[in-house]
Amino acid sequence: MKKNFHIAIGLIFISILSLLMLGENINAQPPNPVWIDENDNGVFDAGEWNGTSIQDAIDNATQGQTIYVESGTYYENIIINKSINLFGKNRDAVIIDGGGVGDVIYINETSWVNLSNFTIKHSGSNSGDAGIEIYHCHNINIRDVNISFSEIGVFIQYSSDNIIFNNTVCNSEKEGILFEGANIAGYYTTNNSIRQNTLLNNTGRGIKI
Repeated sequence: MKKNFHIAIGLIFISILSLLMLGENINAQPPNPVWIDENDNGVFDAGEWNGTSIQDAIDNATQGQTIYVESGTYYENIIINKSINLFGKNRDAVIIDGGGVGDVIYINETSWVNLSNFTIKHSGSNSGDAGIEIYHCHNINIRDVNISFSEIGVFIQYSSDNIIFNNTVCNSEKEGILFEGANIAGYYTTNNSIRQNTLLNNTGRGIKI
C-alpha cells in the first residue's frame, strides 16, 4: 500500500511539473520569429529561412517572396530594396521600433512591395526621418499599420501608383503623411491613393502635398 502511495505522489508531481513547463512554452517567444514562406502559400511555416531579424529575412528573400513576422518588439531600422510581401501576424502585437534613429522603414528604388499588420514607431528626429519613407518607388501598398512618434509618419518622395490604406498615423513631430512632388531629375510623385486613414495629434498637417 505504501509503495502504491509513493507511486501516486510521484505521478502527481510529474503531472504538475509538465503543466508548468507547458505554461512556460506557451508564453515564451518562439526562438525564430521571422519566416520566409518558400511556397508563398499564405501559411506560417518554417520556409527556407528563419531567424530573429526582419532585415536578415529581407536580405535572404528573393524577389516576390513573402516574409511573416511573429508577435514581439523588433528594434531595427529596415531597408526594403526588392519586391517582397512583409506581413506581421497582428498589427498591435508586432512592433518595429527604430530607436530614435533615421527612418524606421526605408523603401528605396523598388516596386511591388506589400506591407501590413505592424506597429511602427520612434524614427529619428532629423528633417526627413520617417516611420515609413518611400523613395523613388511605385506600386507600394501600405495597409493596416500603426505609425507613431516619428518625425514624419509616411514620407513619399518621387513615387507613383502607391496605396496608403486603413492606417493610423499619430503623434508625429511634423506631418502625418508628406508628399514630395518632383525634383530636377524629372522624378514625380503622381497617382497615389490615400484612403480610410486615421490621422491624430500630428504637430504639422495631417496630409501635406
